[in-house]
Amino acid sequence: MGLAHARTLYMKANHGLIFGLVLAAVSLLLVACEQISRPSSHALRLALPVTPAAWTFLPELELEVSWRDEKGVHVVSRAPLGGALTITVERGLPQAILALPLSRDRALRPAGILYPEGLERGETEGGIDLCRLNWQGGYAARVWRLLESGGVDPCSFDLTRLVGEAQARCSDPWIVDPSEVARCLVASSFRLSLYKDRDSFPVILPDSAWAPESPFAPTIDSIVSLPTGLWRFLGSQTELLVSVDEQGEFAFVRF
Repeated sequence: MGLAHARTLYMKANHGLIFGLVLAAVSLLLVACEQISRPSSHALRLALPVTPAAWTFLPELELEVSWRDEKGVHVVSRAPLGGALTITVERGLPQAILALPLSRDRALRPAGILYPEGLERGETEGGIDLCRLNWQGGYAARVWRLLESGGVDPCSFDLTRLVGEAQARCSDPWIVDPSEVARCLVASSFRLSLYKDRDSFPVILPDSAWAPESPFAPTIDSIVSLPTGLWRFLGSQTELLVSVDEQGEFAFVRF
């Protein structure tokens, strides 16, 4: 073999080795970039609220829990009240986790939490960060979802403080519909004076067991005290809508 031929073979071998090393380096770089750009997932253990006393007789009562996973996909899962559920979300990305109570697919007012501010700091269960969903958080989560669906950034508002201030002023924040709260927040016309216990009137309900729509309402007897407006109640098999006018006159529809 001549010297020139040997040199040629040597150069080809080196070129092949260098090309292989370059390909390997590029592959490693692409994998690293993919890992950097991929959202970090965060496993959460959701501790779900127990059944309010006024709802205990309702049949087949369960929670429909909804959230966005680490890929931004809307996920829904059902779980029992007082139970727990493990989920994954994108780490640190704010969102509302909502738990809608259902009795034979009839909805009541939800529980919920705002992530990540609702995390139990330093508290874990089975090595997974713990989130305790609650009924106060359900009101905040509903307002969050309404703002979000309207293209407004919910992080612009301190919804947790809003609910705390509302409960300091009235017994039940659900006396003000979350859609009205969202509308006022967007219009910069929101006032905490919206939340105040209004004059109520005695209302005689039909002879049956009824559960109020709100988890904050007390257990109901045959006579209930209601302010003006339209109020919904659930029975074991039926529902009831009660309308109360400014003079305390009431009417109801059972279906």
